[in-house]
Amino acid sequence: MRDAQDTPGARPEDRIGDAARDRLPAVIGDAFRRRPVLSAAETLLLLLALLQTGRLAGFMLDADATLLSLVPQSRFLSNHLCFTAYYEGARLAGTEQNLYLLEHYRGAGNSEESRRKIDRFNVDLYQYPPPFLLLPKAVSAATGSFLRARLLWTILQAGGALLALLGLAAWIGGREGMIAALLVPAVWLTMPFQATLQIGNFQLAAFAACILAMILFARDIPIAGGALLSFAIVSKIFPGILLVWLIVRRDWKAALWTAVWAAAWCGLGLAVFGPAPFSAFLGWQLPRIESGEAFPMLTRGGVQIAINHSITGAVLKLAALGVPAMTLVTARIASWLWTLGLLAAVVWVGRGSSLTRLQQACCWLALLGLASLRSPFVPQEYAFLGPVWLLPLLAAGWGSRSRVRLFVVGAFVVLAALLPHDTPVPPPVFCTITTLQQIAGVTVLLAALALVAGDQRGGGVSRNGTPAL
Repeated sequence: MRDAQDTPGARPEDRIGDAARDRLPAVIGDAFRRRPVLSAAETLLLLLALLQTGRLAGFMLDADATLLSLVPQSRFLSNHLCFTAYYEGARLAGTEQNLYLLEHYRGAGNSEESRRKIDRFNVDLYQYPPPFLLLPKAVSAATGSFLRARLLWTILQAGGALLALLGLAAWIGGREGMIAALLVPAVWLTMPFQATLQIGNFQLAAFAACILAMILFARDIPIAGGALLSFAIVSKIFPGILLVWLIVRRDWKAALWTAVWAAAWCGLGLAVFGPAPFSAFLGWQLPRIESGEAFPMLTRGGVQIAINHSITGAVLKLAALGVPAMTLVTARIASWLWTLGLLAAVVWVGRGSSLTRLQQACCWLALLGLASLRSPFVPQEYAFLGPVWLLPLLAAGWGSRSRVRLFVVGAFVVLAALLPHDTPVPPPVFCTITTLQQIAGVTVLLAALALVAGDQRGGGVSRNGTPAL
């Protein structure tokens, strides 16, 4: 039988595809001969990523198989599921005047025994704007049961995250993109990624949607990009920092389509759920989020303070150490100062006219990570998504600098693993570890912006468009 490239009338893309397929074993074999240690390490990472994904899939298929949980010894990780809040919020929207009332989710009391459950999972509090409920509403309608909805939700989150990880590496391209792609399994295996997937929090999908949107904008596909970015904004609010980025970069087409789609998502939410959820969010819930009242865990003390890596969390940690005047009012002031500083950072870095693809990607992730800390409560399970995703990009662009290389390795060691807050370790030890992680995470985000700004001031760009090192 003749190959496709020998077949009369075969398309050029078929011949290219077959040639690439025929060469792939040789390319892999050559890589193993030239870099046997690195190739073996990459193979091991891929196998571990596949095994962990299979383990997570097992827990998604059988909610009672807690031995397949990320940390089987942690009752919190086994029993906590943020998707319960989304599922219940979608059910209550359109029937309740105020779907944000605590009693809808916590039952009559505050004890563990009185908490509402869906199947075996404690019901979490719903905190997001109403348009977000369009997504869990669609997932629930497509599946017909809670456990099947949980499974589909996880598949969508995992697929979106993997597409964004690989898509960003492919868009960066060249040597830097190849390094980022090879390190995707390492990022995938980190506890921030795996824990966020297991507990079903939308944060991972929000990051993925934002990055995919920015890639679409860069490829001049603003309609699709605007749909993704705007949904993330009307769902999580903090991704709005990228809309500011687009305005600073004078990408008016992308900014306009984002605004148009944001209005469309809100209009669709109004049509599906009615005005009651919007009135409750704007008039009741949003002021409570700003004041911190919407997060009962802020006043509980102990591990709830230790695992909170937001700006508010940092203030409350200082209060726990006995620093005077560290109150929720102080936290609100600090959060607004943080917001102003972040806007200044967007202008400072975003005005650069010659940003490479790698530099742009680093800015997107750094700004998203820093903006996400504006929320009063950012638990450790998803607080470090931005930093761990950034580290391979820093290694790809600036890894030839020994100090950057050491920084990347050290930060990855600190951030890749988390201690669940029900881990039996002394509270001072637990608080010390989480505080070091918080410092490391913020340092990674700020370092990325500083490296990009430093290259812009130096003007060093190599011939292939990557930062000169």
